[in-house]
Amino acid sequence: MKAHLQQVTSPISVSFVIQPDKTNIYEEFQKRIHLLHSNGISTTVEKGTIVIEKGNITKQKVDIIIGSSSSDALRQGIMKAAESNINTAYEAEQTRSPNSIFISLEPDNPNWNGTWRGSLTNYPMRPGSSAVDVLMEIGPYPTSDNTCTVWRNTYLQGGEVQAVKDYRLCRGQGADDLVIDEGNDVKLETRWIGDVLVTPFKYDNLLLISSTRLRGDILEEEIVIIDDKPAIKGVQSMHTRAIQRIELKRVKS
Repeated sequence: MKAHLQQVTSPISVSFVIQPDKTNIYEEFQKRIHLLHSNGISTTVEKGTIVIEKGNITKQKVDIIIGSSSSDALRQGIMKAAESNINTAYEAEQTRSPNSIFISLEPDNPNWNGTWRGSLTNYPMRPGSSAVDVLMEIGPYPTSDNTCTVWRNTYLQGGEVQAVKDYRLCRGQGADDLVIDEGNDVKLETRWIGDVLVTPFKYDNLLLISSTRLRGDILEEEIVIIDDKPAIKGVQSMHTRAIQRIELKRVKS
């Protein structure tokens, strides 16, 4: 790195000679030299140029930001850069670059596979209710048609298993054809909405909406439980009975 700084500030050439058998040292030099160069691609369109590069969006002017909507690091980076003046900074950037846009890419293959451990909480909480521990096992995301992966939840209290939901996440024909297979011919349609896996279903007189997402290093499943009513034309008020939330941290990939 010191040699690189000297080369930037002075018109000098620097050479390193490494013994042929020291391949590990040579490879390390390759990695470090590669990091010194801008990682980007560009193309010419008529009289203009389109440049795509990696950079710090909080420190340089940009026209378009391309990122994953599941990337919590991106959100945290923007929040940290703006600190307490985030609203002022955002409005100022909007005024300075009114034509800037943010392109959000939906996750293709979410990296959720592994073993997760955490707890389940019901809201409103019942007085005297004990905590429920949850162990969740998720297999590699199904990327091929007509394939399934493990989607298993084990519920424990006081170290004893209370219930096991041995489900599967299955892909049918195409990436948008997803179901949670509970067994016994019960299959719940599920869908990606942004970076959230949403599974709505009914059970008896209840309407339930399950939302699963990754928030930083926390895998969260939240189920909103609503008293169902027969459909009518126009707006109909419905009563929300409870929210069940599971928060998990990965313990094994």
